[in-house]
Amino acid sequence: MENLIQNPILIFTIGALFVSSLVYSFMPSMMILKKKSSLSFDETVKKISENIKKEGWSLMGVERIDESIKKHGRKTGVKVALINMCQADYATAIVSDPKASHVSVMMPCTISVYQNTKGEVFTANMNTKPMGWMFGGIVRKIMSGPVAKAQKKFLQLKS
Repeated sequence: MENLIQNPILIFTIGALFVSSLVYSFMPSMMILKKKSSLSFDETVKKISENIKKEGWSLMGVERIDESIKKHGRKTGVKVALINMCQADYATAIVSDPKASHVSVMMPCTISVYQNTKGEVFTANMNTKPMGWMFGGIVRKIMSGPVAKAQKKFLQLKS
């Protein structure tokens, strides 16, 4: 047993496995931010949409996922809206950079509003700060800075 403890490769491997399991466990809650809303579903969607416009972003639309599913003969039992927004200057900087244009897969920025079967309303959004840091370059500069700040303002639901 004493030889095992003194083996640096074994200690490193155990440590790496431990850290990896921690990252794996916490990654979902670090990448997607979820918050309960004090407003109704419709009021939450309306307030976020107003905040987006107030901050000078383009509201690209609100998609009701539950209604789309219903058109296909299925029921969800919940309400789900995706609020899509874009800021042209930020989008241009990212898609124009050959090293970053693949990040367009995450455009437009989206905030989800959903109501569960208990009637509770939540918002969910990508945590752009750590996402930006993971990509680096212009993506880090934009997503970790102005986009992260704007998202906080979009999600202010109090008058």
